[in-house]
Amino acid sequence: MDRTRLQTHLRHFGQEHVLQWWDSLSSVQKLQLKKQIESIDLHQLSQLQKSPEIGRAHQLPENIKPVSALCLPSDAKEQTRWNDATWRGKQYLSEGKTAVLLVAGGQGSRLGFPKPKGMFPIGPVTGKSLFQIHAEKVLALTRRYNTMIPYLVTTNDTTHDAIEQFFRENQWFGLKKEQVFLFCQPSFPTVDLDNGKLLLQTKHSLAMSPDGHGGILQGLFQAGIFDQLQSQGIELLFFHQVDNPLVQVCDASFVGLHLMENAEVSTKTVRKQQASDRVGLIAQSDRKMVIIEYSDLPEAIANQRDQEGQLQFWTGNTAIHLFQLAFLNRVSKTGSPLPYHRAYKKVDHIDASGKMCRPGQPNAVKFEQFIFDILPQAERWLVVETKRKNEYAPLKNAHGHHSPESVQRALSQLYISWLKKTGTPISELPTEAFQLEISPLFASDLEELSLQDISAIRVDAPLYLSAR
Repeated sequence: MDRTRLQTHLRHFGQEHVLQWWDSLSSVQKLQLKKQIESIDLHQLSQLQKSPEIGRAHQLPENIKPVSALCLPSDAKEQTRWNDATWRGKQYLSEGKTAVLLVAGGQGSRLGFPKPKGMFPIGPVTGKSLFQIHAEKVLALTRRYNTMIPYLVTTNDTTHDAIEQFFRENQWFGLKKEQVFLFCQPSFPTVDLDNGKLLLQTKHSLAMSPDGHGGILQGLFQAGIFDQLQSQGIELLFFHQVDNPLVQVCDASFVGLHLMENAEVSTKTVRKQQASDRVGLIAQSDRKMVIIEYSDLPEAIANQRDQEGQLQFWTGNTAIHLFQLAFLNRVSKTGSPLPYHRAYKKVDHIDASGKMCRPGQPNAVKFEQFIFDILPQAERWLVVETKRKNEYAPLKNAHGHHSPESVQRALSQLYISWLKKTGTPISELPTEAFQLEISPLFASDLEELSLQDISAIRVDAPLYLSAR
């Protein structure tokens, strides 16, 4: 194998150290390292490292203003509009033109969970995984609208095999195998924080990491899935993240409002509870929709109030989006490429002596792309309000806020609110502390629950309502 050619190429970018153990590698290991090196655009990496615009503090868009959001109905006229949108959304979903994309490549490291996050058991009664809860929502939609809904699940080089095995072991959670598309988002090399050198995971492999959820679009095209969706007549893509089990997948009202506004992109928002909420902000800049990370939002702007004392910038980002495939296709061919952002992370690696290092503080730079950077390229867009208690309880931390305990409580409280709103007499009304879980296959929303006979249920123990 031509070490000289590889070394010459690497030396040009000051990265020849990755061949330090070349002579001790097997032929298979040499081939693996060679392929990794050749897959990396070292010129691009060098430019990213030198770029002063790419940093932890991102540049704030100019002239940002509060976004114009479609708020929840407060009178009969607004309710009529939402009812019309719900009807239209249901009609559209029954036409089989919608696919669902689940962002699920990440590990559960912040949870102390040594597996992909989607495998985390979160059902408050059953311990169902995040993957199962989300997949059963898609299965329920497939049955409800009597149509095939393509289910796209992102993975990465580290998690792909484990996720695929998990889906297989669980018989694809009732979905048809040909309905589920698992695909890897691209990876990008990590570099040393101090000297910019490529980090090695082993003597024959580079330390790589997913390039952020913005790279998912590239992954769709590279895997041929985008063309396949178009050939099947899919026009709309529902996008959400695996850590939020409350999300209403393909909510008919949301779909209908998106269609009525002829939007290229629509996104759901929740009201920020306070200015310091650690949630991204949806705003507008020069009539374009933008999302600003909470860490990049100046306090003076975050704290702005209206005459009634309410936050002017209240629209928190839920990472729930609808994309027209035509828009994604247009951007991929004619739009601006998504920018890279620099993130500082702890990355395990081997040092110059070959010893494994597990740093206790950030030691590496990762370059990532974010899906929200595509939003300003939309010519027509819509922001729709949803209630936090109904649709936003992301699982992020092992303890405290956004922890398994708080997320399970949010799930139970959502289902309890459904029970109380059905008007069906039951033996005893549940308290807020009651553990309740409703399978999406029994009822995926309040409307479906209202059609079920639940008059004989008892609530004196943790309760799970499942399809018979």
